[in-house]
Amino acid sequence: MQLSRVLEQHIAVFGESGSGKTVLLSSFYGATQEPQYLQNNLFDVVADDIGQHTRLHQNYLGMKNSSRRPRKPASPPRPTPFPSSCETPPMQR
Repeated sequence: MQLSRVLEQHIAVFGESGSGKTVLLSSFYGATQEPQYLQNNLFDVVADDIGQHTRLHQNYLGMKNSSRRPRKPASPPRPTPFPSSCETPPMQR
């Protein structure tokens, strides 16, 4: 049996509106897309889809180049499903 050398990790951020979740994620994601990070690190940080990539990277570039915080989205963010490989045992009485 051949083992995979790919390590996958998912990140979830919780907090009240205005607490800085978007700033935190955009800063982390954007910094990992910089050429110097990509050249010097073995890890790839990827978004679930191209729309998330674009939003997070544009937020990062806006903060980096113009010192402006991300705008609030026009509509509420869509819920993101988190897959689970654990099964919950039935409740016992």
